[in-house]
Amino acid sequence: MEALGGRVSRVWMALREVDTRDKLLIAAIIMQAVTLYFAWAALDQAEHARYAAYDALENSRDASQSCSSAAYSLHAVKDAADEAASTCRGR
Repeated sequence: MEALGGRVSRVWMALREVDTRDKLLIAAIIMQAVTLYFAWAALDQAEHARYAAYDALENSRDASQSCSSAAYSLHAVKDAADEAASTCRGR
C-alpha cells in the first residue's frame, strides 16, 4: 500500500511541474480513454443482448413447431375417434 502511495506522490509531483495546457491535454486524453472503455463495454453488452435475442427467436420457433405438431396430432386423434365412433354406429 505504501508503494502505491509513493507512486501517486511521484505522479502528483510530476503533474505540478507540467504546463496547464499540457494538463488539459492529458485530461482530454484520459477522458477519451474512459469514453472508449465505456463504449466498448456498451458494445459488449449489446452483443450479449443480440445473442440472447437470437436464442429467444430460436426458442420461439421451436415452440411454434411443437404447437404445430401438437395440433396435427390432435387432428389425427380426432379423426381416429370419429372413425371409431362411425364404425361403432355402423354395427
